[in-house]
Amino acid sequence: MEIKFITNREDHQVSFPRATIKECKEYLNTLDIIGLDTENSSLYPLHANRLLLQLGDDKLTYVIDRTSVDINWLNEFKHKKFIGQNIKYDYMILKVDGVELRNLEDLMVTEQCLGLGSGRKNSLDAIIERRLGTQATYAKNTRDEFINARLGF
Repeated sequence: MEIKFITNREDHQVSFPRATIKECKEYLNTLDIIGLDTENSSLYPLHANRLLLQLGDDKLTYVIDRTSVDINWLNEFKHKKFIGQNIKYDYMILKVDGVELRNLEDLMVTEQCLGLGSGRKNSLDAIIERRLGTQATYAKNTRDEFINARLGF
């Protein structure tokens, strides 16, 4: 999978190629289903500092620096289907920010329904291991770089 980073901050060095909102919108327009995730400083949407937004599919993901990039343009995609793990949280974060997506699929809820009564775990790590046969290889500490960032928009 390729990862591209969108930021308006000049002071931030990233190891991923940079991209623009225009490029991201063009790619999202080609997708029927868009993966979505947010990274924030708190579980409470009204108090959380927005850190990162990830959008994409299994081929290309755009990571958007929420400390410097406005995302109201995402409303243009409300007709698209979005999937995510525990996406109700992401929905609440986006709604507080003025983005209201309507066609959401929560993979955690789907897994819970499929495994009703089985006793199996439905965390993201457990689902990745069960469905893909591998351990998760993501670094949650990436958000630490953004927690103290000043909002730029």
